[in-house]
Amino acid sequence: MAKIIRVDELQVVVGKEDGSIEKYNRSCCNFNPQVDDEVEIFEDDFETVITKRKSSFAHNNSYTKVETLSSGVKVNKLFYCLIAFFLGSLGVQKFITGKIGAGILCLIFSWTAIPGIIGVIDGIRGLLQNEDENGNIIVNW
Repeated sequence: MAKIIRVDELQVVVGKEDGSIEKYNRSCCNFNPQVDDEVEIFEDDFETVITKRKSSFAHNNSYTKVETLSSGVKVNKLFYCLIAFFLGSLGVQKFITGKIGAGILCLIFSWTAIPGIIGVIDGIRGLLQNEDENGNIIVNW
């Protein structure tokens, strides 16, 4: 498996599985290359083509992947909204985004309707956010 490790206006730097790196003309890519894209490289005597590797759901479970960023937590939009709507009364969406204290408070007050209302609000806020090309949103509330 090869992975893009640097992109600039003219070239793409690809790290290969054996630890080596190769530089290619950006025009070799048949997609908009981004750092950390997994790619496949096809070469012959006349041409090099770099394609973005498609990952299967079983190999890359993007529905449960949570990534912490400085501006918030990156989580799959569908996963987050479903959890917020159906398990929001227990505060599960708070635990997923790393807000442990808020999650515990939701658990403590789960006998009231307040955590359920918070879950619905969080679900609606998630639905209103624009997702990236992988279906992820950044949750910072």
